[in-house]
Amino acid sequence: MIAWDTVTTWRMDGSSWARSVFTGVRVEEAAGASQGAVGPSGASSLKVWFFRDPGLRPGDYVAVGAVDGAEPPDGARLVESVAPWTSRYSHHHTEVTCS
Repeated sequence: MIAWDTVTTWRMDGSSWARSVFTGVRVEEAAGASQGAVGPSGASSLKVWFFRDPGLRPGDYVAVGAVDGAEPPDGARLVESVAPWTSRYSHHHTEVTCS
């Protein structure tokens, strides 16, 4: 089984945050250098594979694990891109990349 991780998401719903906890997702964290940065500054990204539509869009937040709180905590990661994938015209998974 490749999807055993848990994440918490915060999606802007009008004027407040809607918090959801997803289990059965795949999480990978990558460390590297930011191409836009000058000097030896590191950057890391977080990629999450959801096997059902999470309803996220850029500007929302993701944290690894089950996290409490009505608003995203300081350690939550900003969603940069959301890419849904289909197989035979039905949703297969959604790849979410966070900074």
